[in-house]
Amino acid sequence: MEKTLFLSENPKRRIRRDGPSLWVEQEGEAGTRIPARVIRRVIIRGNVRMDAGCLTLFAERGVPVTLFGTDGMPSAVVLPVATQEGQRRTRQRALLEDRARQDRILAWMLAWERGRQVALIGRLAPHIAKRWKRVGFRREDYDAVLTRRLDVPVEESGERAFVAGMVFEFILAEISAERWDPHVGVRHQTGPLGFAHDLTDVLGAEADRIWIAALERSAAPVATSFTLVREFERARPRLEKLLRSLLRQYERILWEL
Repeated sequence: MEKTLFLSENPKRRIRRDGPSLWVEQEGEAGTRIPARVIRRVIIRGNVRMDAGCLTLFAERGVPVTLFGTDGMPSAVVLPVATQEGQRRTRQRALLEDRARQDRILAWMLAWERGRQVALIGRLAPHIAKRWKRVGFRREDYDAVLTRRLDVPVEESGERAFVAGMVFEFILAEISAERWDPHVGVRHQTGPLGFAHDLTDVLGAEADRIWIAALERSAAPVATSFTLVREFERARPRLEKLLRSLLRQYERILWEL
């Protein structure tokens, strides 16, 4: 089973490449070998002692490595330089030449995003979701409901940002494996990894669902990194199903255009 490798800052731990595997050493404990073939995505938070050979190993296998700061925000992504062309990438680039086609994709993405938001609010405040289905809502309305229900300013939450970063990394790994071009976005046309950012926006409410589940399971006002990662892993089958459906719909639209 392919897994997520999560590494957090620990001055007593050191990680190096050992052939096709990682060798993890921790002070006072026996070393542990982790075969790279079982790792689908890598998340590193804080200052982790890892040699460059490990990053090269993941790049060789097409596994993205996402680096997070201690504030929970993703700061960099390590990807292989070489890319393979294909029909999907060609269709993505052709889309950017036609504004009418882009507008259709944008409307489809917005419908998906709002559908996931309504589904989440329907669990937290069914009467509000019911009203939204009749009259519509804005993004700030969605954030306001979360703020009231959770009693935290959602825009300032490092835990929320961390989960969104994990979802971003998950999406990046999946679209790279399917040979979509992660850089050709429609919402995010400037800067790197635009398509990955597009899909992260679309599934943003699913990241919030994970964050809220972690808060509900935590006795403290904030959830620990361990709790957030555990909830993410619990939600991964659901995310895989949603992303698969999202990508198949996107592909059908591209082929119709």
